[in-house]
Amino acid sequence: MQPIAIAPLYFSRIYDVPGKFGAWPSIAKTADDELLVVFSGDRKHHIDPFGKTLLARSRDHGRSWSEPRIINNSPLDDRDPGVLVLSDGSWLVSLFTSQLYATWKDSVDYYGDQEVEAWQPYINRLTPQLRREYLGYFTLISKDQGQSWSGLRRAPVTAPHGPILGPDGELLFLGNHRHAGKVSIACYVSSDQGSSWQERGILADAHALEGLYLCEPHLVLLADGRLLGQMRVNAAEVEKRQLMQSVSRDGGRSWSPVEATGIWGLPPHLLQHSSGVLLSSYGHRCDPFGQRVALSCDGGRSWSKILTLASIPYQQQSEAEDVGEIYYQVPDLGYPATVELADGSLFSVWYQSRPDGRDAMILGCCWNLPEAEGW
Repeated sequence: MQPIAIAPLYFSRIYDVPGKFGAWPSIAKTADDELLVVFSGDRKHHIDPFGKTLLARSRDHGRSWSEPRIINNSPLDDRDPGVLVLSDGSWLVSLFTSQLYATWKDSVDYYGDQEVEAWQPYINRLTPQLRREYLGYFTLISKDQGQSWSGLRRAPVTAPHGPILGPDGELLFLGNHRHAGKVSIACYVSSDQGSSWQERGILADAHALEGLYLCEPHLVLLADGRLLGQMRVNAAEVEKRQLMQSVSRDGGRSWSPVEATGIWGLPPHLLQHSSGVLLSSYGHRCDPFGQRVALSCDGGRSWSKILTLASIPYQQQSEAEDVGEIYYQVPDLGYPATVELADGSLFSVWYQSRPDGRDAMILGCCWNLPEAEGW
């Protein structure tokens, strides 16, 4: 399917700090139309021990943004935050922490000896007690519009954009779940704003499909009551790295067999527009690099149109560079998330490295859905 380039109404820079790396943003809208964006920032690289959870706010529909504020800084690398405005107006942020910087075997070759040497004090402090307390999946909550935040609260699963609101105000969280050495895509539910969680159902074994690894899912509650989950696919073969999806008709207890969507990219963020159109936002880490949105007019049964939000003219990669490295690291981009504004327009956020491949920024744009005629 040939993607269609759209002309955004306006762009904005949410986090652009030379020498710093911001990544994996999520976005939410409050009842009074304030936009909230969370991301992992104040870091230097895709992998390092410095990641913190930052929050930026906009009161003018994304045209301008507050200075990002650190809302969580664990002793580990804080990554992949999601943000959700709850029924009572509270703000919920999800994230996971990583110690990968201590074990990543390619880090010296990739970043250089001097850079990795600066990580050693952070590696040395990784005691068993620190790992027990801070390593894992978490949420935190603010009851006062971001002025103060709770401590980290354990969550059973992780996904880049976090949980969603269910039909009765409960939280539904579709994410990667690890237990006894086995990884699955599981749906959990919370009726107390994330203080406790109960398993609702297992969507799939993450390794169930031969040669594929399912991860980084997102969930949407459709107007007809179905739950649609989409997942990123990691695969050795480039052509197999397309989004997969599954549907639940009983609130997440049981799921249809996982099916390919034909959408090549990673990972998904799902949104049903007030017009009924379903959106799946994702990054395209292959030339032409950029951010894309797939559209469905039949509740995800088919995807009839693909839009390009932003194309990035990265410098030509070396022919000697491995295609897997290009896909995962060079250039580094993606994880777009989209929210509908009060007038029906949309605002999307994402991250991308600079044209020379260094650092990474959090960017956004406002845009309109194209006319549906002829879909």
